[in-house]
Amino acid sequence: MPSKPLLTFAADIAIWQREGACREVDPDLFFVEGVRGLKQTHLVTQAKTICAACPVIAICREYGVKTQEPYGIWGGLTQPERQRALRGHRRNTPRPEPARR
Repeated sequence: MPSKPLLTFAADIAIWQREGACREVDPDLFFVEGVRGLKQTHLVTQAKTICAACPVIAICREYGVKTQEPYGIWGGLTQPERQRALRGHRRNTPRPEPARR
């Protein structure tokens, strides 16, 4: 997918967020950084279940990764998962060849 300038990408947020499966769910379910242990695992599983059925999961995930959202679950990914996805994307992006003289 070709990259959009961030400003254009940000302007599109309101459109896709209206379609998100999370729009009628307590947002605290997607921001569990202060919770630990089994409770955190349970809440993350609940949030990911909602994301899995979301019609805009791919757009939400792309947003979370591209903007490097530091908190919450975006597109079914936690912050550490988004970091790994970003590193994987960078690793798989072809590098330009050096200029030849």
